[in-house]
Amino acid sequence: VNDERDFSRPVVMRRKALPRKTANTLRVLIVADTHEQEWELGRLPEADVFIHAGDILEGSSYKNDSTNMGALHRFRAWLKEVKATRKIVIGGNHDAYMEQIGEAKCYEELSSKPHELDDPMNYLEYTMDDCSLPDVNLIGSLRVFGVPFADGNTCNNAFRKEVPSMNHIKNCLHRDARARGERRPRLDILVTHGPCPSIAEALKPRLLHVHGHMHKMHGIYLPGAAPQKRKSYKVGVLTVCGSVLDNRYQFTQEPIVVDFPLV
Repeated sequence: VNDERDFSRPVVMRRKALPRKTANTLRVLIVADTHEQEWELGRLPEADVFIHAGDILEGSSYKNDSTNMGALHRFRAWLKEVKATRKIVIGGNHDAYMEQIGEAKCYEELSSKPHELDDPMNYLEYTMDDCSLPDVNLIGSLRVFGVPFADGNTCNNAFRKEVPSMNHIKNCLHRDARARGERRPRLDILVTHGPCPSIAEALKPRLLHVHGHMHKMHGIYLPGAAPQKRKSYKVGVLTVCGSVLDNRYQFTQEPIVVDFPLV
């Protein structure tokens, strides 16, 4: 969470000590890499926007379809318990079953049904969410774009068999803008599964870049910071790695809350 006296300085605190959200503030709650252990997180703080940055499943390529779908149904039940005005979910490299069933089926399983419009959830896969937040004093809506890609090549290779071209990603944004009757895209929050510095640099989200995947990178990185053990680049925008499991897949890392002052 950000220090209420200095919104540029992150601080660590127990959930029970988290201050109440103040007026004219946008609160974003971030997790990633729950790997079918989401129920172990306990009660999460309330937020305006909740983001899960991928790796919902443990490693779905070696499990049967029934087991994987059951895991998605449990995740959905958990997601409905999260207290947030808007909930955003993307896939990650461990989510091979999600890639297998395709974007439309993932959207069906992880987005709000017509009768659930009072509990808005949205699955993003190279798509934009136009978040309406009536209790937040925003000029317009909050635009969130989701990219399930993560660099690398391991036995868990979902959503990264091909590196997405920047032209494809930018075309997705421009297509969304045209559908809204806008001349150019607007992006407030970028959600990727991996750190994806080149995508963040190209798209330049206005508020925040959220990712997971690199469990050791858990934390908040201010603009200009070099992520741990990755001195080859510096982040250009406020960046959060929300991995809640460490490299041993133990819950030693907390969800992250970011409060944005609205002026």
